[in-house]
Amino acid sequence: MKKLIVIILVLILIGLGMLFYFKSYYPALPIESVSKREVVKMGKASNDTIIKLTEENGYEWYISKMNQGNANEANDGK
Repeated sequence: MKKLIVIILVLILIGLGMLFYFKSYYPALPIESVSKREVVKMGKASNDTIIKLTEENGYEWYISKMNQGNANEANDGK
């Protein structure tokens, strides 16, 4: 019985590790040439608010990086 509980716990931990490693909790991207993991890494590495991801099928793909809740505060001075 203890062996079964340990096996189940190990499988759950492996599943959670894979979930966070592959960024499965983020929504699917509309592009195929860049993975979710690479997008997150690009966003964290850049200091810009707009980040170019890639060019695919004649379109340029960007993401914007803002602190949640600060969008209105940033525009109050304008």
